[in-house]
Amino acid sequence: MNSGFEVEEEFFEKKILKGEALRIGDRVIYPVIQVSTLEFDDKFWFESITPIAIAVSEVDKKYLISLCDEESEEYQSIKLEEIFD
Repeated sequence: MNSGFEVEEEFFEKKILKGEALRIGDRVIYPVIQVSTLEFDDKFWFESITPIAIAVSEVDKKYLISLCDEESEEYQSIKLEEIFD
């Protein structure tokens, strides 16, 4: 379905961010979100925050728990080494 509204990439920005760490015993948990922003002519039009995953660090392993389609570009772009640096 075409809404009749097209957005050029130069006005649309997506960032993958990690939230504050939650420590539970030896486990550290981070929420991972995508923030999408649309701005045009220095005017803010739209912002969306979408949960993507939960990153978990345990004593012997680090992993992601997906909150979206694991085949999505956003999920695939998450780098564990950047989250746990």
